[in-house]
Amino acid sequence: MRRPPGFWIACRSPDALSDPLTVSVPGLGEALAVFCFEEEARLYMGYGDDRLHPHPVGPGELVELLLGPWSRFDRITLDPMPGRGTGLMLLLASTHRRAFLDHLVHKYGQGRGAYG
Repeated sequence: MRRPPGFWIACRSPDALSDPLTVSVPGLGEALAVFCFEEEARLYMGYGDDRLHPHPVGPGELVELLLGPWSRFDRITLDPMPGRGTGLMLLLASTHRRAFLDHLVHKYGQGRGAYG
């Protein structure tokens, strides 16, 4: 049975999805960083905080996190680029949490009833 593709989150705790990485998006504030591939997460981590650890997260688990403990994040940034001068790219790679949840529900069949 083929497992659905997942996502990766960089966290400061090696054994839990706590304190996830956020990025500052110009004009919009902080956004949760979500990576589509482990390599992207590791590339990002190679440019900075060596206390970060990559964690795989399935689509259903990500929905639960975004509805629960991570509901404080209004924005999601997919595969953020590390380094200076990436403000425009961060802006283009960012979306509202609700729009991202809609995408997860539509693409991975999580069911609309999952979040209202």
